[in-house]
Amino acid sequence: MSPDDVAELKRDLAQLREAVGVVEGLQREANGRMGALEGRMFEVELWRARLQGAAATSRIVWLLAGGALTGIILEIFKNA
Repeated sequence: MSPDDVAELKRDLAQLREAVGVVEGLQREANGRMGALEGRMFEVELWRARLQGAAATSRIVWLLAGGALTGIILEIFKNA
């Protein structure tokens, strides 16, 4: 292997290291964006779960209120 071949290999190796550095930087940026996106998705899921819980609770409250109202109405008619 001639000295010119060695010099060319060293240049290629330096370019390869530089390209790997660029790829690593892009990977860090992408990971940061994914982390932020995952955080936002968690917030959306949490919001959705809270909304579903509120809806379930309101259905139970309406059932209880309907039962209580039915009991009151029956008691009124029973005493009338």
